[in-house]
Amino acid sequence: MRMFRKTRRLLALSTLPGLGALPGLGALPAWAETPANATELPDLVVSASRVPVATDKVGSAVTVITRQELETRQVREVADALRDVPGVTVTRSGGRGNQTEVYIRGAKSNQTLVLIDGIEVNNPVGGSSFDFADLMTTEIERIEILRGPQSALWGSDAVGGVINIITRKGKGAASAHGLVEGGSLGSAHVEAGVNRSGAGGRTHYALGASYSRTDGISSANSRRGNTEEDGYQNTSVIFRGDVSPSENVTLDVAGRLVSAVLDYDTFSADPALGLQRATDADITEYRLQAFGRVGAELRAFDDHWRNRLDFSVTDYNSRGEEDDLWDYTQNGTKVKYAYQSTYEADTTLGVAAHHTLTGLVEHEKESVFYKSNWSKVAPDVESTGLVAEYRVDLFKRLSVSGSVRHDLNEMFDNATTYRVTTAYTVPGSETKLRGSVGTGVKNPTLFQLYGYTSTFRGNPDLRPETSFGWDVGVEQPLLSHRLTVGATFFHNEIDKLIQGSGVSADNVSGVSHINGVELTASAEPIDNLRVAASYTFQKAEDAEGKNLVRRPQHAGSVNVSYRFLEERANVFSSVHYNGERQDSTYDLSYASGRTTLDGYTVVDVGGSYEVVKDKVELFGRVENAFDEKYEELFSYGTPGIGGFAGIRFKL
Repeated sequence: MRMFRKTRRLLALSTLPGLGALPGLGALPAWAETPANATELPDLVVSASRVPVATDKVGSAVTVITRQELETRQVREVADALRDVPGVTVTRSGGRGNQTEVYIRGAKSNQTLVLIDGIEVNNPVGGSSFDFADLMTTEIERIEILRGPQSALWGSDAVGGVINIITRKGKGAASAHGLVEGGSLGSAHVEAGVNRSGAGGRTHYALGASYSRTDGISSANSRRGNTEEDGYQNTSVIFRGDVSPSENVTLDVAGRLVSAVLDYDTFSADPALGLQRATDADITEYRLQAFGRVGAELRAFDDHWRNRLDFSVTDYNSRGEEDDLWDYTQNGTKVKYAYQSTYEADTTLGVAAHHTLTGLVEHEKESVFYKSNWSKVAPDVESTGLVAEYRVDLFKRLSVSGSVRHDLNEMFDNATTYRVTTAYTVPGSETKLRGSVGTGVKNPTLFQLYGYTSTFRGNPDLRPETSFGWDVGVEQPLLSHRLTVGATFFHNEIDKLIQGSGVSADNVSGVSHINGVELTASAEPIDNLRVAASYTFQKAEDAEGKNLVRRPQHAGSVNVSYRFLEERANVFSSVHYNGERQDSTYDLSYASGRTTLDGYTVVDVGGSYEVVKDKVELFGRVENAFDEKYEELFSYGTPGIGGFAGIRFKL
């Protein structure tokens, strides 16, 4: 039975049915008031349009997490930062390094597009989803989470939304930074980086690296009799740079290299339980990820006309083995070419207006290579996308955008999607109103089509999923901006949803519906005391009225941060709640079923003190302070209480 273990893990995790921030606080909507010192970047959102847009002009629901927040809360993994975001659910199959999936507003993990410095990093060999397991926060400047259908801007993978990650850009004189941390489970984390700008601001570079390791916990839940530790190591190198040889030309490059080693457990039969479940195994996986992009921008007519060329490559390689009994090798590659042209103009006829018109053409090729003891396949697919977007800003308070995209697909029918947004700030009250509506298309993945593992057969007759969604939101500052509250209502429909049946995948007839509300509040009742809270209610059902798995109906978070001793000391607390939700099970013949997982609350606390102001900081935290026992996925373990401490420096 060991020969099926890799397949069962992939099946259990990837093809199951339903397949403005304030410093030191949980992430808040980007259209909330944000202190000027919260980030070094301009108050712009990159992913909400094909061009950067001011936060008060964004019509879609978007949340921004800044580097200052990541440092204040001592967040080491991007997935942990996302747990505070309204409408976002994070699941991990065990301890650090195990498969980590993100669901936005009930959409499947492979319906969320992830960008890192403009590189699309969804993994072709991993079902076109992005596994957050190996993504550290090293060198990250900000994270944008754009919710709702975005296919008209970003293509097939953006049905649920977009997560856009931007790394540090060189600024000012040469500087260095780093940290050293140790803690529970034999954990250690080290990172360092340098950055600089020169030549009168015409060159910038930033280089960073990190090493992280842990002895880990048993990926299979130890409370079910599994005691073997599953360790993890991660080495990451990040680079970003640009040079402007002339006033109107900029050349830029970005890259990320990740090497990781993970011990993980299998998903195998338990005759006593009558189900497949996670159990101890001696399986090791070696991963190598390389993401790169080179680009050039030409500006003309006083920067009113901007033309950009980009070439990017995403390459995943992994190899797994169990005690020399079996092994597999897999590679997934995405190559992309893009040309974008944007023209901006102001008009004063009748009413002052600012216009932005953008056109884009892009071509991509995805390819997969998979070889194991049982199979060898190498499918690929190509597509071309054509995008047009128009934005207009009126009265300095009203912004409207419309976009349309036409995809030329090699395997499927060509598809057209659209998106319309609006944002308005009410004079006097500063009430911010916004709304968006759009459609999306998600093509079947190469794994779903070809089924290149031993127990999962592909279905070449699968059809693309289509979606329609809208949201409306309001945000109101009160008490001289000491308090800000917000609410967003959303509705998504997904037609021809692709669900795994245990050994294959099929389109489900009918329309799945996801409805919900996101509530946020942030307050600074006294100077340096900041409180943020969010709550999400979502009802996610398939066409038969059954709950989509792994989508809790209730979720929320509360974050508190207080700075004192002339702002050299900081303490914080984070509370995360996920309510009861269903997960998939498989019996001994792989027939699918359901189980209900209990809700849980996890509390983290920590603090820091600057021994040398703005230079040297001591910090520490306790994760899962009350040692909550819970499962994010059926039969997989989660870490108990853990302590961590370290030192951070800036030169």
